[in-house]
Formats: sequence, C-alpha cells, structure tokens
Amino acid sequence: MAAALFVAATLLVVLAPVIVANGVRIWAERVAGREGMQLQLEKIEAPLLRPVVVRNLRIESGPAAPFSIKCVASRLELDLSLSGIFTGARRPLRALKIEGLTLDIRLNPAAPSPPQRTAWSVFQNLLADDFNFSGVQLHIENGVTTVELRDGTLSGSVLESGVFTAREVTVVSPWFHKTFSNLRGATSWQENRLAVGAISLMRGLDLDTITVDLARIGESRIGMEVSFDAFGGKVRARVSSEDRGDKRTWDVAGNGSGISVAQMS
Repeated sequence: MAAALFVAATLLVVLAPVIVANGVRIWAERVAGREGMQLQLEKIEAPLLRPVVVRNLRIESGPAAPFSIKCVASRLELDLSLSGIFTGARRPLRALKIEGLTLDIRLNPAAPSPPQRTAWSVFQNLLADDFNFSGVQLHIENGVTTVELRDGTLSGSVLESGVFTAREVTVVSPWFHKTFSNLRGATSWQENRLAVGAISLMRGLDLDTITVDLARIGESRIGMEVSFDAFGGKVRARVSSEDRGDKRTWDVAGNGSGISVAQMS
C-alpha cells in the first residue's frame, strides 16, 4: 500500500507541470472561442510550485465585436491560486506579470447591429492581488480621438504602492493635440480600485488622481473619477459606463473652479 502511494505521488509530481500547462491551454482556447476571439500562443511552461509562464501570446477580437482589439505579449507570468480557482473565495490569480505588452483598440465601424457583447468576464478573471506590466505600447482610437502611450510600465499591489511611467503619451482630438513626455506617478490597488496620481503633465497642469473602479467589470460596469490641478484651480470629472440591452451607455459629470485663464493661455 505504501509503495503504491509513493508511486502515485511520484507520478503526480512528475506529471503536474504537463497537466497544468495543458489545462491552462485548454481553458484559454475555450474562453477565446466562446467569446469569438482568435488566440495564438507559442508555449506554456508550468514548473512545479512556481508561476505558469506563457510565451508569445496573441489575441484578436472577432469581426462582430464593437471594438477591434489586438493584444500581443512576449511573456506572461501567472501565479495561480488553487483555492481561488476551486472555491471562488478569492481571486484566481495571486500575481500577474506581463512583459512586452502591445494593445491596439479601435472602434469597429463594420460591427453588426446589435454588436457582439464585450467579454467582460475575462477581464474579471485577470484581476490579481499583484500585477506588473512592462514594455507597454497602447493605442486607443474611437474615430475622432486617439490616445497613444509609448514605453509604459504599470504596477500595483494590495500590500504596497506601485509605479506608473510612460516615455510619451499623445492625445489627439478635434479640440486638443498634445504630447506629454517622461511621465511618472504612484499607484494604489485596493478593493478592485486602481488609483494613479501625482503625475506632472506640463507646467500648470498636474494629474492629482485618476481612480478606476473595476469591482463590477464582470457585469460590464466601470466607473472612473479624475481630478486635475489645472492652472491655479481644480478640475474634477466622474464617468461611469455599462451595457443596457444592446447599447452601451455613458454618464459623465464634471466641474472646475479657480482656473486662471492667463496661466492657461
């Protein structure tokens, strides 16, 4: 009996990396197929008692999605929580590290009406206690406004503050065109709320805080609050968004006070 248990334990230790790697691949392909996404990945490594590593990941949204999304990452490191996966008592990810992340998001004018719903549940499952994204290249375009970030990093932890950096952030819209260089700020990640602040954008304009509420992202609900120190005064805005039926609704409110027109000019 003891010999049989020893053999079974030995086989489990030897085969565990293969079982975990194949399990992660099957789960990822199943989720991507269910949400109408195209998934490609080169290799999955699952060392015993160490984080799972995914190399050269590529994800593209389907033609019916409201936004055309292309995501490429050279390396992902996922520290899985087995208790979170099997019991749901906590997040399934203890830590998420992504290197060489390129994300391109554009409004899809060819999407049918009503368009395919966005896979918000996928984002819910990617929330981790600790995260670190490096080598980030981001492009967001909705037809009239474009935001582009180059060479960015973003980290956060439930136990300590993180860091945001970007070599350049460019905003282009019909009423505003500006490039901000060498940005650096601090982050806080608590109770599914990510706050980024203390960022000097230009002379007279500082980002005090921007807080994104991801607590209900699995239900397609997102909230955001922004506060600027602008030219001697304050600018505050609050944005919320959710799916209602076949449409996505946005609620926006804001106010400003004490802004110097002379400083702005």
